[in-house]
Amino acid sequence: MVETSSAPDVSETTEASGPPELPDEATEDSEAGAEAFAVHYVELMNYAAMAPDDELIGPLATDGCDTCAGFEGMMASYVNAKERAAGPLVDVGESRAREVGEETIVFLESVEKKPATLSADGATATESGDSTPFTMVLTVTFDEGQWLVSEIQVQQ
Repeated sequence: MVETSSAPDVSETTEASGPPELPDEATEDSEAGAEAFAVHYVELMNYAAMAPDDELIGPLATDGCDTCAGFEGMMASYVNAKERAAGPLVDVGESRAREVGEETIVFLESVEKKPATLSADGATATESGDSTPFTMVLTVTFDEGQWLVSEIQVQQ
């Protein structure tokens, strides 16, 4: 398999157009498929924070992914507080994937955006914070015809 050096072509999605759709490439059992899936996972997480929706990202992770569970909890907090993120939580730049045994490791060069939190009426509930560059490292596995996130780590 060939290692790639730039993010797959995955279209940006706004709240009005609904959640981002899984790109065809993200269904392939390949490094490129794993990479497209990882970018999709982050885009879906961003959408879930801005919509908000606490049921979108759970099905894309294994039961043992603690960081994924933390993201699901964050989305549930938005829903329960009737708040939402004012923008994406993470912007993904370059990406690359490497198959390691039964798993594929995807490196996403990212920027944590720390957007403001908005209340249901659109008022600012919390101010935005400073952006921070980091590498998001997702371990993904291809199981029964689909990719699942099994671990997420952050390298600063």
